[in-house]
Amino acid sequence: MKKLLLSLLCASLLLTSLTACSGGGKQAGNVDLDLSVMSGTAVYSEVYNMLNTPKNYEGKLIKVKGEYNVFTNSSDESLEYYAVVIRDAMQCCQQGIEFVLKDGSKPDLQIGTEVQVIGTFNTYYEGEQMYCHLENADLEVLGAAPTTVAGDVATTMKQTAVDIVKRRLSSNADAGYTIKSFENEDAADTGKLTEDGTAALYTVTLTALTYTDDKENTTPVDFTCTVAVQTNGNGWFVEQVEPAE
Repeated sequence: MKKLLLSLLCASLLLTSLTACSGGGKQAGNVDLDLSVMSGTAVYSEVYNMLNTPKNYEGKLIKVKGEYNVFTNSSDESLEYYAVVIRDAMQCCQQGIEFVLKDGSKPDLQIGTEVQVIGTFNTYYEGEQMYCHLENADLEVLGAAPTTVAGDVATTMKQTAVDIVKRRLSSNADAGYTIKSFENEDAADTGKLTEDGTAALYTVTLTALTYTDDKENTTPVDFTCTVAVQTNGNGWFVEQVEPAE
């Protein structure tokens, strides 16, 4: 197996897929497939099709946004592969699309940084195994990775869970309101996802002060949701962020 894939949560800790592909040079303005404007469900479905029928997408200029991540070769961990990770609408499962920048360099980014990548989709082989990626790619940073705090692992994981929720709420353009500030932030460890304790579930509760117009009329809205966090500081949603009942 070429790549050591990231273990992700899909109801019961399933392994998700990483793509790897290559292609030729169009301009970024003439995108053939814009995944960045699709709903979470549509994106997840489209990426699934790209993984299973790559010949249908070869040579197309693809635009995608998601979270930056790095994968390693299981046979040679010095070999790294850079990917945009896209989650489905429930924020519990994910697909990864590998990309190679135009200059072939490693992105100087923290894992989890929100990025947009435009590149040409194509297939390539390593031995008998076919992979796909976006080659000759341009990368734009859209948002910072969730921040972690120095200190013990438990404190870091708890803060990561809170930061992920705050970032997702702040970027939710379809919510019908604007976040003004947060208060009453808390995260409770509600169980381990793995026997060795390398990933845990946190129930995050917080209050967002919001307003729905240009006036400074703020309304407190309580939120609660569940987030999975790894001991390395990476995390992901296992359910959508919605107001608490």
